[in-house]
Amino acid sequence: AVGGMSELPIVRVGGVPEHFNFAWHIALERGLFEKNGVKVQWVDQPLGTGQMITSLKEDKADLVIALTEGLVADIAKGSDIRIISTYVDSTLCWVISTGKKAQFNFL
Repeated sequence: AVGGMSELPIVRVGGVPEHFNFAWHIALERGLFEKNGVKVQWVDQPLGTGQMITSLKEDKADLVIALTEGLVADIAKGSDIRIISTYVDSTLCWVISTGKKAQFNFL
């Protein structure tokens, strides 16, 4: 506890450094996550979906914003990652995903 208040939970969010994720950076700059009771740490994943899958499996990220196809392919091969929400609905379907042991089941 700091100053009599408990620390905010930290969520490590991974994503590619592209315009789809600009809103996350604005929210971080404005302290919107903290105002809503959570501390977000952004983890740049410039190598894309494969890097994000590895980050989940190696516990280097709690959530990732990724293209659906790569995640589905990994799940089809027996992966224990989970898709928990749609993020951007376009011809490239982006979703929010988490690892098997994560505390998050939905957003």
